[in-house]
Amino acid sequence: LERQALMPQGLRAGIDIRWRTWGSGPAPLLMLHCGLGNSGLWAPVAEAVVDRYRCTAPDWPGHGRSAPFRDGESVHDQAAAVASTFLEDGHWLIGHSFGATVALRLALEQPSRIAGLVLIESVYFAAAKGTGAWDAHEAERRVWTERWHAGDQTGGAKGFHAQWGDGPWEDVPEAVQDRMAARMGFVIASETGLAEDPAGLLAPGRLEALDLPVILIRGAHSRPIIAAVHDVLACRLRHCRSLTVDGAGHMVPVTHPEPVIA
Repeated sequence: LERQALMPQGLRAGIDIRWRTWGSGPAPLLMLHCGLGNSGLWAPVAEAVVDRYRCTAPDWPGHGRSAPFRDGESVHDQAAAVASTFLEDGHWLIGHSFGATVALRLALEQPSRIAGLVLIESVYFAAAKGTGAWDAHEAERRVWTERWHAGDQTGGAKGFHAQWGDGPWEDVPEAVQDRMAARMGFVIASETGLAEDPAGLLAPGRLEALDLPVILIRGAHSRPIIAAVHDVLACRLRHCRSLTVDGAGHMVPVTHPEPVIA
């Protein structure tokens, strides 16, 4: 599947970005991957819908084959700026994890250009503040972030994987473990954008004003904070339906692509 995708390259929002494209269907579909992933993770989903969509999936800065994020700037701001350069009128957006938070931001900032959203396992943690799920998430997160700040990159990556990956760390190929450890700085840098809502996505009335169809997808075995985030989004978005995938964890598009395709 990977070999069937084209992979252009160019400057996007001032950053050298690589992206994959699939299909020649009538509707544009922008696919935004998770943190520490890459655009190739969308291949099973994209290949199944190429008759209906022209799929585009960028590698985030610092991921895949794209150049790094710029130092000293919000990674969420930079990711949103990069993704917005791919937007066409009538675009459907599908985002997973970090990518879902960027997709929601684009829809709120440029609603007239968006046809609809599919948000998978959104990690916009700020939506769950004040819940028991938030407290449990923070307790778990602090353990591996403290390891990383103490200089233990591998320990930080291992803890991050325990919280958000599927399967034991020991089953992850060593080369992938090394890449995850090397890129944990992105995870740390993204924390403020996800936990503090500096972009104001949760401001009173903002989600309620979004007049677009939204589908929320989560794994039945994902962390409780995902359900808490999705519950808030489902309550506040006007045209929203939710799907829980049995047997799935956080990496739904990779481990259970069929419900996502459907």
